[in-house]
This record gives sequence, structure tokens and C-alpha cells, in this order.
Amino acid sequence: MNGMNKDFEHDASLPKREFNSTLPELELSNYNSFEWTCNKLTCNFQQLINSITLIYSRPDLDFIERNIPSVLASMARFTNADHLAVCTCGPNYKTITSYYEWNAPEVEFIQGNSGKVTTANFLKYYYPLHAQGKEIYLKKTIQSEKELKPVTDQMILNGIKSLISFPLFQNNSLIGTIEFYYLRHDTDFHERELSFLRYFAQLQSNVIQRILHHKKWLEDANAYVTRQQGYEKELKAARKNAENAKKAKETFFVNLSHEIRTPLNIISGMHRELMREQLNSRQKQFLQQSAVASKLLLNLFQNVMDINDMESGNFTLKQRDFNLRQLLLEVKEMMDGKINENKSIDFQMIIADNLPGAYKGDDQRLQQVLIKLISNAFKFTERGVIRVEATIRRKTSGFHEILFEIADSGIGMSKDFIDTVFTRFSQEDDSLNRIHRGAGLGLFICHRLVKYMGGTLTFESEKGIGTLIHLTLPLALGNEKSLESQQMQASGYSFKNMKVLLVEDNDTNRFIARQSLLSTGCETYEASNGEEAVAYLRTHNVDIILMDIQMPVMNGLEATRLIRKELKLKTPVIAFTANAVDSEIAKYMSYGMEDYIVKPYREDELFEKIKKLTRSIQENMMEYNSTEKLYDLSYLQELSQGDESFTRQIIETFLIMAEQSVEQLRAAQTDNDVSAVRRIAHKIKPTLANFQITSLKALIEKLNQAEPGSMEPEELRRDVDKVIDILTIIQSQLKETLG
Repeated sequence: MNGMNKDFEHDASLPKREFNSTLPELELSNYNSFEWTCNKLTCNFQQLINSITLIYSRPDLDFIERNIPSVLASMARFTNADHLAVCTCGPNYKTITSYYEWNAPEVEFIQGNSGKVTTANFLKYYYPLHAQGKEIYLKKTIQSEKELKPVTDQMILNGIKSLISFPLFQNNSLIGTIEFYYLRHDTDFHERELSFLRYFAQLQSNVIQRILHHKKWLEDANAYVTRQQGYEKELKAARKNAENAKKAKETFFVNLSHEIRTPLNIISGMHRELMREQLNSRQKQFLQQSAVASKLLLNLFQNVMDINDMESGNFTLKQRDFNLRQLLLEVKEMMDGKINENKSIDFQMIIADNLPGAYKGDDQRLQQVLIKLISNAFKFTERGVIRVEATIRRKTSGFHEILFEIADSGIGMSKDFIDTVFTRFSQEDDSLNRIHRGAGLGLFICHRLVKYMGGTLTFESEKGIGTLIHLTLPLALGNEKSLESQQMQASGYSFKNMKVLLVEDNDTNRFIARQSLLSTGCETYEASNGEEAVAYLRTHNVDIILMDIQMPVMNGLEATRLIRKELKLKTPVIAFTANAVDSEIAKYMSYGMEDYIVKPYREDELFEKIKKLTRSIQENMMEYNSTEKLYDLSYLQELSQGDESFTRQIIETFLIMAEQSVEQLRAAQTDNDVSAVRRIAHKIKPTLANFQITSLKALIEKLNQAEPGSMEPEELRRDVDKVIDILTIIQSQLKETLG
């Protein structure tokens, strides 16, 4: 046969068909390195299959898919087919898709799923046979099987003389077909030729499998990416919601802290001021009970804040020296009100004699736990004994393990309830919840606090008999001498002539803080918001600033930022705040504040922080406030040769000059005028020798040599203030001398 190797000649008994001897050369894109062997004269079926095999075995699926149309067109032309179609089908042949169709140019044949001749019209009939592995070979001149009769009718109707269809399988499942249609003549295939077409069909099936698998993989990958993007979007939304919820929660607790601590600060401040008055014993008792109630309320609120800090991971313990005996006696004093309420209870506190004078730890948290445990004992005991005992259970190097036992003869607890006693909102039953009010948070907080401090908390109880609590806590030994020194200093703080700027919008809070500061001799200046504070500091110098945070017009943080960045002042700033949230405290420090004091404040804590931040200023004050005179008149007296009127006249002249110099220095300081300060210092310098004022010698010499730009504004203000302070003291001393 023309165009075939002699090994594949037709059997003489079969009708012959002619292969196309003018097959055009395949033009495969991006395949220049491959010499296509099927040219117009030498191409045969064997060579074509081999060449297609090489193409379809390429790993580059994009390359293969681009060249499938060329391959199929070559196969169709080679077999003289008028129409070639590759179709794919879904499960149970419910969907049939035309993957590729080729039509001979000289033959009219409607492709796709519309028109009078469509491949879909045939596939629905013989797909079931293909699913059984059968090939379909039909000629309209030959009687077909019954189930293919509709196909034969379609062939006659559309002028199709013969067709041959091969099934395409993937893992024993039918995935599609490849069909050859002949409209111009009947076509017969020798079995050997059919074997080559089967092999081609298998090649096509493998390629389609690879492509479909690759597309499925891409679809799955895209779907996976899409899902992951969806998950990521959901995660981002969830994270944002969580962050918003966290922020809202933090804002709520910040506002709650401010709203509760502010009135508590006023209450405790007024208690403190009233205790300074002359009160009779009955009035003092009323005031003390009121103060205890406010402390218990603060303790309860602190429980709520502690839960929030623990859950947010911001909870921290503070370590400082404290006297355990004194702490226990303060707790006993706070319980006196409960003793007065119920005379049927014998309250006993036993403190071991061998307790050292100082331990190191968080005394406020320990006191918080003890207050709650002892308050519970009073709550659930109507009569009998409540005993609190503190002993040293074990001694190790640098540590003591302290055992606190709290025993009561109250209503007791059932064994089942003891197992859940540290559960949040736990109450033994509803009736108790009504009789003995409580939120059910106290023991939960106590247990968490004790664990944070490295201790243990256990209960022994019997219903109707009473309860015994064991609290063990490791405490480091503290510095007893340091603690005693602090306590001695706390008994009488003196900040005479120290200038304090108090920035607070609440009039009552400002009054309370002012009273505390005045009791130590401070010179107090006030501002009701941050804007007023910054304006004041532009023209005045102070030694320390107490800065509230939440204020109208300008808050304390913005004011501190301007003080540091714009005014470039290094004056210590203490946050004077009702916000006790750790994250907020950290924010205050980031704005340039050195420390903080939480309302309601303890005076000793406030004074200790002021002292720590103004130590160098206090040393200067001690020097200037010495009873020793800051001048010496011996040189003037020698010049006057005993003429007292001459000496008096020189002193009066100096006082006038000093007063003028102070006013001029203040004006120059306000304008940051270094040249003016230098002129004034030059005028003062000669008088220092006459009055032998050695305390100003170095400072006046420094200012006398100052050049514009040689001194920072803060340095200039500090030095000028020091000169003014010393001149003021000397003026006062000289006036006393003159009488």
C-alpha cells in the first residue's frame, strides 16, 4: 500500500483504502531540535507513531498541550479521515466535553455541541459499550448491533459513510474517546492498522490523563491556595477581632481603674487630712472604720484588676523590704471593725517572736491574701474563735519558709466543695450566696497569688465544725538596716524650698496632693491640664513634676512629650495616675516619665519617690538651708574701721542690687538670654569678694564667661535658679542682721 511499510500491507481478502501520500510536514512549536521524520515522501505509519510517542513522552506538559492539535491533525490527514474528535466524559457519562475536533477543509462538518452534525449525538449511544472496553467500528452499509441502530441512522442522516471510535481509559475508568469519521468514502482497517490506532489511542489516553491530572493538581493547588487565603483572611479577621476585643477590654479596665481609684483617692485623702485635725476618740474611731472600709473596697477592686493582669500575662510581683510583724499588726487593725461588729468572736493573732526585722517580697500582695482569708473567716463565723498564727516553718540559706495558719469555728465546708474551692465564682450553695454575700473570686485570686509567690494554700474543713487554712510562703531575708533607715526617714520628710509643679484637673485631687506636699515644706505650683503645665514651664523652672494622665485640653502624655522634645527639659516627671494597668504604666515610661504613683496613694510612697528623683537637689537645699550664714562681713568691717553706719550703708546697697539682679535674672531666664545673664553675673561678681560669698563664686564665674549657644536652656535655668535661691537666702539673712 502506498504510504505504508511492506510489513503492514492489507490482507488480500479485505477491501483496500488509500492513505494520504501528500501528508504535510508537522510544524511543532518550540521543537526545532527535533528533526521530524514524517515528510511528504518517506513518512509511514510506524514512523508517525514513533514520532508522536517522542512528542508525548516529553515532561513539559505545556509543550505537549500546545502541539496536540498538530499531532491530531497529522493523524487525521494521514488516515484520510474527514473528521477527528477527542472527547472527555464525566462520571456515568452525564457530561461529555469536546476536548479537540478537527475537520477536513473540503468537507462541511459542524463542530462542537451545536449544528446538524455533532459528536455528542453519537457518543451517548456507544459510551456504555466503550465502558465495557469495546471499540466501535461502523459502516452505514453494514447492519449494526441493535443498541447502535440510532448511531447508524444518524450516520445515514448526516452522510457519514463510516466511523471508528476507541475508548480512553484511566485506571480502568472510561475518561473519553477518540473518533475518526469518514464522509466521502467507506474505510476499512486491517487488524494491524487497528493495532497502531489503538496504540495511538493509548498514547492519547496517557497524554489526556497526564494533562487532566496536572490540571486537577493545579485546580487542587489553586483551591488549596484559595482555601489558605480564605483561612488567612479569616485568621486575620479573627486576629483583628481578638486585638480589638483585647484593646476594648484594656480600655475598659483602664477607665474602670480611673473611675474607681479617683473617688477612692479623694476618700483616703480626706481621711488623712482629718486625722491631722484635733479629734476626740469617738471621732477617730469613726474615721478609722471609714478608712478601713475604703481599704477593703480597694482590696476587692485590686482582685478584679489582678484577674485581668493574670489573664493578659501582664501580672508582676514587686520586691521590696518589709517588716512582716508590722504587716500582720496592720491586718489586725483592719479587722478591728469586724471584731466590733461581732462581740461573740474571739480574734487571736499569734506572731512568732523569732521573726526577723525584714523580709523581701511583695508585701502588698501578701497583705491582700491575708485580708481575704481572714475576712472569709469572719464572714462564715458567727461565734467562737478565729486564730491567726505566723511561724517560721523552715530556714534555708537566705530564705525562711513562713507558715500562716488561719483557723475558725465557723460553718465549715463539705469535702466535695473543698475540691472546687479555688474555682472562679465558686460558692457552696445559693442560700449561702444570699446570706454571705461575695463574688466568688476571693479564694481564686488568693490561690493564684500564692502560686505566683511560690507558696502553697491548702484547706482542712468539716461541715459545722470549722476550717483550718495552711498558707506557706518562701520569703527572702531583707535588709533590716535599710528598712529601719527608710522608716526613720518616712517619719519626717522635709522638702523645704523644693519647687513642685502639680498637674491635675480634679480640684479635690489637687487639694489633697497639695496638702501632702505642703506638709513637707514644698513650694507647690499648680496647673489644671497639660497645656497650662507646658506654658508654665516655658517661663519657670521647677525641681519635679507630678503629672496626671487623663486631663482635658492636653493629657499628661502629650505634655510630657513636649516637655522632653520641645522644651528639652530633664526635670523628673512622676505619673500621678488612677490607672494601675501594667501596660499603661509601661506606656507612661516610654513617653519620658521617670516613675509613677497610683491613686489612692500612700504619702510615704509618694515622698520616697520624690526623694529618690531629687536627691541631688535635696543635697543642695541642705547646703543652702544651713543655719550657717552664707556671707562674712569681716572684710567690710575691716574697711569701715568700726564705722557701723558705713557697713550698714554697704549692706543696704547690696540688698538693692541683689533684689534688682534677681528680677533681671528671672527676665533673662524667661527669654533664654545668655548675654543678659552674663552681664548680670559680671555686675554681681565684685560684691562676692566684699561679702565673702563663696557659695556663689564658681557659679557666677561660669555665668560670667557664658556665650550664646554655649549652654542648654535647661542648664541655664538650673544655674540661674540656684543663683536666685542663694541670693534670696542671703537677702533674708542680711535683713535679720540689720534688724
